[in-house]
Amino acid sequence: MQRVLVLAPHPEDGETGCGATMAKYLRAGKDVFYVAFTVAEKSTPPPFRPDEQKYELARATAILGLPEENVLVNHWEVRTFPEHRQEILDYLLELRREIKPDLVFCHSRDDCHQDHQTITAEAIRAFKLSSLLGYELPWNNFRFRSDYFSLVDAEAVEKKVQALACYESRNFRPYLAGDKIRAWLMMRGLQVEAEYAECFEVIRWFDPL
Repeated sequence: MQRVLVLAPHPEDGETGCGATMAKYLRAGKDVFYVAFTVAEKSTPPPFRPDEQKYELARATAILGLPEENVLVNHWEVRTFPEHRQEILDYLLELRREIKPDLVFCHSRDDCHQDHQTITAEAIRAFKLSSLLGYELPWNNFRFRSDYFSLVDAEAVEKKVQALACYESRNFRPYLAGDKIRAWLMMRGLQVEAEYAECFEVIRWFDPL
């Protein structure tokens, strides 16, 4: 597995769901691509400028180690993704042809946010020949299948914490606090007798061997 694609409906989703795993993969020399589908102008509160999350995303992904050219930013309007389902599917099919990812990260199928649901549903259609892992956002998951554990070390965890700290326009969200992020990854690590882990739902898995 060499080429990894992270689908983030909104800025911060990818870092929250699999930021430590991204840092681990990048450190191991994997090709990681990150796609944001909006910069969420309509949900960015004053005094921040509406497109502030575009700049926060650039700083956050740089901390994780993503090359600038591997971060793709789109401009669908937040909370309207279901209305643009076919456009999004066409875009994902284009990404499949261009990137040819071995592994794709998206939201869990049990996430309740309408934008998250749309990206995951279309990713399942577009990436039938890639492994698919669904990441968790506990505040959006009424249930979650903890199928796959990615063990991460303290360095990767701190990169995730630092990346999420870049989202100053979102700092009213309690789940972005560093202590909560560390506790969450420690809890997942505890489940598999490790220090830290990120956990994923297996939507589809291919073993090339």
